[in-house]
Amino acid sequence: MRRGTLQTRSRLRPKLRQPKLQSQPLMPRRQERLQPQHHKESKMGVIFQINPTESPERFEISVPETWGQGRAVYGGLAGAYLMMGATAGVSGSARSATISFVGPLESGPATLKRRVLREGSSMTHLQTEIEQNGEVKTIGLFAFGEARKTGLDIVSEPLVLPAPDTLHTIDFGQGLAPEFTSHFEYKWSGDAFPLSGAAARAQGWVRSKSELEFLSPEAHSMPASILALIDAWPPAIWSALTFPARGSTATWSVAFTPDAHTTIASTEWFSYDAKTTFSQEGYADTEATFGDGQGRILAKSRQVFSEFSKASA
Repeated sequence: MRRGTLQTRSRLRPKLRQPKLQSQPLMPRRQERLQPQHHKESKMGVIFQINPTESPERFEISVPETWGQGRAVYGGLAGAYLMMGATAGVSGSARSATISFVGPLESGPATLKRRVLREGSSMTHLQTEIEQNGEVKTIGLFAFGEARKTGLDIVSEPLVLPAPDTLHTIDFGQGLAPEFTSHFEYKWSGDAFPLSGAAARAQGWVRSKSELEFLSPEAHSMPASILALIDAWPPAIWSALTFPARGSTATWSVAFTPDAHTTIASTEWFSYDAKTTFSQEGYADTEATFGDGQGRILAKSRQVFSEFSKASA
């Protein structure tokens, strides 16, 4: 969760409610996916798409409304757009992403630019950026690599959490959290809730309420979906506070495992475990693990977060 203030009081915690049984949203029909569009919302899901221009390294996008986070658009959505631009026509699988949030990206038209930095025999490095109103808003560096056989095969240990159906659904309530959170459903594990004064940690499950599809020319990017989901959680440092504070992500790095390239519907449950390693002089470092419903690790995430909480007297 990139930017903004969690607008609640210290005596309030997110509402806990028992989950309602709901049918899974259907995937958009093939003919709908092929229609030229920037994004489209329907009862079946939400399609995000980048549209090529005359230049092969430029795309047009239309950043949707209802995805706000403070004065900017949700950072996970911005990261997903950057990833879509990087994956267009590139061979190999996404291995890493490093994203800098330079300025607030707003809803409306924007331009996505891509630059291939180097294309080697096994790895390709690219840079993508989003410009809006003549200013750079977000920049991403991406590395793609072909699979190779080596002498090492070290697999991440599974992320084990209580099953989502054993946990309560978190309902932040209207006005208590950024606008974009209305698109997601959360199951919280443990007692480190935002503004609870507990450990600087966030742990549980997340899924989108409607299917999210991120389409770029010649590519469908599961890593883009992961970026949209992994950043949906409140910053782990908010759990250590008992009062609201402003904050925003400065830089964000994500490493993708081979399992990150298995297509999984965004309406499935994904596990999340984040902890703050330090928070001093207004800057916090948070590392997180993101997995699927079977506990397989899909990505490792790290964020440098600027926080503006007031020091106690």
